[in-house]
Amino acid sequence: MLTLHIENGQLFTNGNESALETLSFNTKLKEILDYMLKNNMTFDLEKSHNNITFSALRPDLKNRFMNALVAERLIRQHGQAA
Repeated sequence: MLTLHIENGQLFTNGNESALETLSFNTKLKEILDYMLKNNMTFDLEKSHNNITFSALRPDLKNRFMNALVAERLIRQHGQAA
């Protein structure tokens, strides 16, 4: 299970405060998360077994985020959880 939470410019993974540099995500996903951190966006993501849910995002950011999740292989191209 993976949980990410961004609030007030801080990133929490699985309930613990984390630095973005310590995550083993690809560059695209890190860039999007960095953008969210720098713009003080509130965001939640939870991946459990074959389900992934995340907070609502602007349409342009959601598209970039979905593409990054596919590249990271957290989801399949057709929207099915990996």
